[in-house]
Amino acid sequence: MTPIAIIAWVALAQWLVFALLSLVARGEEGEMRRSEKHLLGSTVAFAAVWITVLALGLPPKEAKAETEKAAVTGGSSGGGNCISVERGMSAADVDKKAGKPDETRNDEETRGPGAKIRIYREARCSVHMLGDKVEFVD
Repeated sequence: MTPIAIIAWVALAQWLVFALLSLVARGEEGEMRRSEKHLLGSTVAFAAVWITVLALGLPPKEAKAETEKAAVTGGSSGGGNCISVERGMSAADVDKKAGKPDETRNDEETRGPGAKIRIYREARCSVHMLGDKVEFVD
């Protein structure tokens, strides 16, 4: 368990203790009881800790931007951008747009002579070639 998680659990535990004490405590009506004041302070501390914990758990903006860029371009390796591949492109054009595939499978048994599937794992897509032309993109 990480130190941040331990701090978060301790904050929750202290808040639960003060909440239970506030429920059990009896005092005069009308004026805020001492236990309620403690519960209010405990709630503020609990909220501050959890907001901090959640803020620390979020990736920095730079990392988020890199993740989004990798999703669009197909990863940091520079290959696998299937969005830019269109039907009818030649294999050379696919190499320029999407880069080298992670794997190429023979698909002649299913779709006929010259059929291949170019698989781009990071982009989670595949380009189905028939001969030297793109037939479709998954």
